[in-house]
Amino acid sequence: MKKIILIFILFLYQFSYSQKIEVSGVVSDKDGALPGIAIFIKGTNIKTKSNFNGEYKIKTELQDILVFEFLGYLTQEVTITVDKVISMTLIENVKLEEMVNIHDLTPPSSLGFNISSGIRNTNKGLRLDLNDPFDTNRTYFPNIKFGYQFEENNKRIYGELNFRGLIGLLNTYGELNLVYEDIFIDNNFKFKSLIAEVKYELHFQNFIPLHVYAGIGYSKLTTNENRFGYELGLGQFLIILKKRRLFADTYVKVIQWEKSSQLKLGSNFTFRRFQLLYEFNTISNYREHNLTLGCKFYL
Repeated sequence: MKKIILIFILFLYQFSYSQKIEVSGVVSDKDGALPGIAIFIKGTNIKTKSNFNGEYKIKTELQDILVFEFLGYLTQEVTITVDKVISMTLIENVKLEEMVNIHDLTPPSSLGFNISSGIRNTNKGLRLDLNDPFDTNRTYFPNIKFGYQFEENNKRIYGELNFRGLIGLLNTYGELNLVYEDIFIDNNFKFKSLIAEVKYELHFQNFIPLHVYAGIGYSKLTTNENRFGYELGLGQFLIILKKRRLFADTYVKVIQWEKSSQLKLGSNFTFRRFQLLYEFNTISNYREHNLTLGCKFYL
C-alpha cells in the first residue's frame, strides 16, 4: 500500500512539474522595443520571435531555460519559475564572434505584399511572402513566396518553399528551399526549372556568417530539351545601420545545366517591415533585371 501511495505521489509530482505554462513579455534595448528577437527554450526546437512591438508568447515548463538572441546583442538566459510575465532588456555586443544566427532576424507569422517591375524583358506584377501564418514555429511548415509578372504575351512565375532550420550540422545552420521558375517571352524564349537547394550558414571567428548554396535541379528550355543541372553559390549578410534595423542580404548563384548555364545575382535591403529587392537573371542568351518593393504585415 505504501508503495502504491509513493508511486501515486511521484506521478502527481511529475505531472505538475511537466505542466505547460504560457510566458509572455516585451523585449527591448535602451532605444525601445525590439522586433524579430529569437526566443527559444534551451535544448529544444521550441521557439518564437517578438513581433513589431517587441511582444512575444511561448509555452514552456517550470525550470526550462528561456534564451533571448539577436544579431549584435549579448545572448541572455532566464530560468522559468512561477512568473508568467518575463520582459527582457538586451545589451549591445560589438564582438562579431559572439553574434547569433542571422536567420533569427525575420519575425514569424507575417504576410508581405510586394510590387515587382521588370527593367528588362520581364514586366510588372505582384509577389506575396507568407511566413509561418499559424505561428507554429515548426521546421516542417514552410515559408512561401509566390510572384507573377505579366504583360500581353510575356509572363514570369516564381515560387519558393522555404523550410528553415530543417538541416543542422556541427557549427552550421541550414535550410532547404524548393525554387520554381517559369519564363515565357513571345514564343521566342520559354524556360521552366525546379531546383532543390540547401542553404548553409557558416560561422567564422571575427567574421559575419557566410551563406553557402548547393542544389540540384531540372529544367526545360525553348527547344523542349529536358536538362538536369547543379547549383553552387555564395551569399553575405550585411549590417548597414544596426540601430535603424537596416540590413542587406546579397547572393550570387551559378546553375550549370547540361547544355547551358544560368547566373543569378541579388541584393535584398530590409528596413524594419519594408524591403527593396534587386535581381539579375541570365540563361543562355536571355537576360532580365527585376526590382521589387514591398511591405510586411505581422499576423
